[in-house]
Amino acid sequence: MHETNNVRIAPSIPKGLARTKNKYKLRNPIQPNAADVVQWQLYDRQTTAAAATTAALYTFFNVPIGGAKTKADTNLEQVSRLSDPQFMNVQSIGFYFTGNMVKIDVDQFLNNYWYEFWVGQKIYSEGPLQSAASGYGLNGYTTMNNIGTNNLGNPNGTHLQFNLVLPPPVGDGLNGVSILQGQTFYVKVFAGATFALAAAAAPTNGIGLNLMCFLTGILSRGVQ
Repeated sequence: MHETNNVRIAPSIPKGLARTKNKYKLRNPIQPNAADVVQWQLYDRQTTAAAATTAALYTFFNVPIGGAKTKADTNLEQVSRLSDPQFMNVQSIGFYFTGNMVKIDVDQFLNNYWYEFWVGQKIYSEGPLQSAASGYGLNGYTTMNNIGTNNLGNPNGTHLQFNLVLPPPVGDGLNGVSILQGQTFYVKVFAGATFALAAAAAPTNGIGLNLMCFLTGILSRGVQ
């Protein structure tokens, strides 16, 4: 700090440094009335038993944790909405078949079903599940017989998921679909035609349907 004509002038902070410091204020802040901003993922699971007929509609993010669902199934805390005061910028969506599903069931599901991602009263993404791979799963090979290792997409990370971010000049390349505080959201998976899943007994050795949906993005939550 120096003086000019008896006026004390504070040294300026480079704009880039000031911007960086302001960003870090959003990571694990302790001051009241501030938002804690984190990379986050909402997930949910739907299942159907082996040899049963698949449902005409599967709805993700409408049954929260507790009761029939544990945190292995979902991290949703309320029915089809975020807990207050949370809101989320959803940047991608993806689906994952567990690795022990048999290939014939995965193939039939992909051939017969499509999804819709709803926020409020609008659809923000739709299409066949093949267009929204999760980027997760098993890789490699095994010498064991009669097991399944089939997944939707290669396990290469979330960049394989369906990208909801609008690129410049239409968007800023960062923001996807906003789920605002109090807004409802869900993902619906519809059947063009239902089908009977493979039986658990040999030779099919089916385990039924075990499908997960992921919404990946940036979550804003209150300081605690």
